[in-house]
Amino acid sequence: MFDLHYDLLTYIYMNKDNLKEVKKHLKKIFKDNITGGIFNLFYMSSKEMQEELGIEKDKINIIENLKEVNKVIYENSLIPKNIKYIYGIEGLDYLDNIEDLDKIYELGVRSTNIVWNNDNKFRRWIKRQ
Repeated sequence: MFDLHYDLLTYIYMNKDNLKEVKKHLKKIFKDNITGGIFNLFYMSSKEMQEELGIEKDKINIIENLKEVNKVIYENSLIPKNIKYIYGIEGLDYLDNIEDLDKIYELGVRSTNIVWNNDNKFRRWIKRQ
């Protein structure tokens, strides 16, 4: 089974200081016939990020968050080698400019949703084109 939407990268980011719990969670997920997926970092409005995830606006940086998650995944071998996956970003609100898409691509992102559940500068830019 290939999961087309799993917020695994956000889960890892939110629990990076509790890798024992992350490994326990992943063991259970990958045991359930999951052979791969699109593993996402998701971004909401800064108010929602604060209220729902406890992340302050000044800590929200897609590129740096992605680098941090990548490091945690690779240094701790969190995703088994037999799992086929791609990285996704859900909500591009916190990218500074269109060129940042190249940066997240270099970090492994192959799937993006321009918005999560709100409007942002990229959606407005596309509307103007």
